[in-house]
Amino acid sequence: MAADAADLTDSATASDPLVLRLGPDFVAAWRDAVAQAFRQRSQGPFLAVPSPLPWRAPTWCYVPLLTHTDLTPEEGRRLLRDTGRQASTARCLDAARRAGFAEGEPVTMRVPLAGRTAEAVWTGDLEPRGRKSIRKAQRSGLDVHVGGGAAEAVRFKRLFDATQFRLGSPTLPLRLFDALRSAVPAEFVIVSQQGSDAAALMQVHDGPITWIPWSGSDESFNPVSAAPLMFWHAIGLAAGRGAQVFDFGRSPFGGSTFLFKRQWGAVPVGLAILHGTEAATKPLYARYELAQSLWRRLPAGLAAKLGPWVCRHLADL
Repeated sequence: MAADAADLTDSATASDPLVLRLGPDFVAAWRDAVAQAFRQRSQGPFLAVPSPLPWRAPTWCYVPLLTHTDLTPEEGRRLLRDTGRQASTARCLDAARRAGFAEGEPVTMRVPLAGRTAEAVWTGDLEPRGRKSIRKAQRSGLDVHVGGGAAEAVRFKRLFDATQFRLGSPTLPLRLFDALRSAVPAEFVIVSQQGSDAAALMQVHDGPITWIPWSGSDESFNPVSAAPLMFWHAIGLAAGRGAQVFDFGRSPFGGSTFLFKRQWGAVPVGLAILHGTEAATKPLYARYELAQSLWRRLPAGLAAKLGPWVCRHLADL
């Protein structure tokens, strides 16, 4: 799968890695893993995301849990139009959009790495506060472990679950991470201190693209900057493997995660979140504000049990 990222015909691709899209083989493998983990039926390139209300039809999604896919916005609109289904959705990289975003609008945050080393990112992109945090972490006796096995998936999930609950979001099942790490090139970066895990992320690779779909951390380790060290190590790994772009994933424009990612030199790239004839009535992040507030009030144990069921029924993740 080393050369599967979408081969854009735009001549700017070679000089602008930010336009790179995921490849069709990667997207197909991801779709199969999600279908396996969530027991969702497929029809062509779509998965049926069931509604939590049994009397409502499913949403046909291309492809769940991907920030963007192998489609251009034009290809995505054509695909949804050809399905003729009211409840359908697709997410595409809108690489032509780099500015003019509204506050809270979903964007993906990307660091260009083509022909660059981690040192170039350190000196040319990383803000002084980021360098200060990483130096603090390096002096704090933190250990960094990288692996793609079942044990790493369990360690990652513990931190991810706690973070999702803190943010008011349902968590994903371990079987999903196991299915994905078996389907696509993936690894976990885990930072610990004296045997206690402090921060962890999952990163996946598709040829020239390295992308972080999920991360988690224990806030008690914030004073030693465990999370910044984790992301810095991940960028170093991506640069070392020759990635052309490091994709931090989706954030609301201007939000706290957007600002955190921007300090690494990440720039916003537009996302086209497309719907069939049944259009979304609210912007993506605004749709779940009340639900997030209520979720935080649940007992943590109950939220952990309900989370995977809820995620199975959400096409917007």
